[in-house]
Amino acid sequence: MALIIKNRIKDPLQQSSKSKNLDGVKVGTRTVSDSEKAQKPKKMSFLSSTICELKRVEWPTFKQTMSWAAVTIVFTIMISLTLGFFDHVFAAGINFIDCTSPRGRGESTTIAQCGRELADYLTFRN
Repeated sequence: MALIIKNRIKDPLQQSSKSKNLDGVKVGTRTVSDSEKAQKPKKMSFLSSTICELKRVEWPTFKQTMSWAAVTIVFTIMISLTLGFFDHVFAAGINFIDCTSPRGRGESTTIAQCGRELADYLTFRN
């Protein structure tokens, strides 16, 4: 995308051959020094910088870790009980619909029988 500045078109993707000097920092061209050329391979440099970063990490204490683990376990148990409850209720509803439909068990099944089966299923007596 080109920008029009003072009747001239400047393309930001075009590299400038001129270098600018802002507050003692050279911008534009960059020269690679001999010490940079003789650096470690990239993998070793990455590994050493990763180890350096890990030394600066503020690790949680054992008490904090245990409290967050307890929160996670309690939350997981609550969610699984909630999902299990709704699964059980919806399965009972589907069984009741299947029981009362003419194609499900036939026309000989009464609604009273289906109601008893539903109550038994919901109270885990089935």
